[in-house]
Amino acid sequence: AGMFLGFVMAASVINSVLSPEFGANRTTLWLFLGQCVGVAVMTLTSQAVPAIWGLRHHHRVHLQVLLGGMLIAIACVGASRALGLSPGYCYGLIALFLLRPELDERDEGRHHAISSLLVLIVSTAAFFLTVPVFHAATHPHASPWLLVLDPALNVMFLAGFASLAFGMFPLPFLPGRRVAKWNHTAWLAINGAGLIGFVAVLLTPGSGSDSELHHVALVPLFVTFVIFAALPLLPAVRQAEV
Repeated sequence: AGMFLGFVMAASVINSVLSPEFGANRTTLWLFLGQCVGVAVMTLTSQAVPAIWGLRHHHRVHLQVLLGGMLIAIACVGASRALGLSPGYCYGLIALFLLRPELDERDEGRHHAISSLLVLIVSTAAFFLTVPVFHAATHPHASPWLLVLDPALNVMFLAGFASLAFGMFPLPFLPGRRVAKWNHTAWLAINGAGLIGFVAVLLTPGSGSDSELHHVALVPLFVTFVIFAALPLLPAVRQAEV
């Protein structure tokens, strides 16, 4: 519990620094609290299925925070502030619930695929709730609950779509590798849905200028394109090695 709370607070501070209004003021307080809610909800949603399954079957469940990813997130925030990007870009805040003893990778992949579907549902709902909540939160006499809910919904749909798109990369420390081993079609569908949602969010009016979108969006899009382009070549590479 302590590590989970520590991750939520650290991730929320890093995300909050992206705001031009970050500082010792009440606006930052509401932003930080909202970030805490959003990060906690999305972390639990993305990891709920494997964690619950593990507890029911008497596995030990512990949280692993990718410290390297946190350094990447800090670098993203620093670059965003230095370049004056609005919205800024932050990716790399990753926490995973691991089971001991470990499951077969295919079983893990099935669990993560179900969790990804839950993330897609929650992120989509948060996206459609953002506009009415934003208008209510900008009212002169808005409730503190609305001031917290507004940034919470923002981080929920941004983090959700980003995790679906980039968390599905087939790397050893990401769920995407296990989902791909379980069902390659499901892996492609989840990755595609997340990437489309992420780009749709960036292209929403008010998400930044065209030049800012160019800098923020093209890097992950290019990386994704390279990965998908390289996948068909992998069998040939393996045959060459043999």
